[in-house]
Order: sequence, then C-alpha cells, then structure tokens
Amino acid sequence: MPDNEKLSATSASARISGPAVLQIVPALHEDGCERGTIDLARHLIDCGWRALVASEGGPGETELEGLGAGALRLPVGSSNPFTIRANARRLQRLIREH
Repeated sequence: MPDNEKLSATSASARISGPAVLQIVPALHEDGCERGTIDLARHLIDCGWRALVASEGGPGETELEGLGAGALRLPVGSSNPFTIRANARRLQRLIREH
C-alpha cells in the first residue's frame, strides 16, 4: 500500500464521534485471537465507542463490518523492516485521523 493512499475506515463505527479503540492483529482467521478481537469490537460498539481493527484481513472482516466496526487492511504480520516502518507511519496517520 503506497504511503499516499488514504487509510480510512468506512464503517458506521468510523463515522461516529467519540472515543475509539484500535486493535492491531496479524489476521482475522478462525482462531482465539479473531474471536477475542470481534467480541471486544462488539462490546465497544455496544458501549457507544468506535472499534477499529487493523489486520491483513480474513474471514472475520465480514463479521466486524456487520457489527459496524472499521476493518482496515495493513500488512501488519510482516517482519520486513521496511514494511514495519511503513506500517508505523500508516498507523500514526490513522490514529491522528480517528
């Protein structure tokens, strides 16, 4: 993803003002991490907060978006130092925007 590409969450959660929590997980596959991520996002939204999840994607994205959480695609599972540095800049921008 080029640095000049706009990172945004287009879900209902991203458009609501108020406190937000950004979860960063490598991927949203069928495992305990995904379930915990989705459950926390559901709880945050139920409490009136915004829930944003940055990951490389996976089957759980559909469920997150259905809840109204923002699902953001980033190569956060990479161990490449250049990708890690680029992700840091992308996440900084994302945090400022939300």
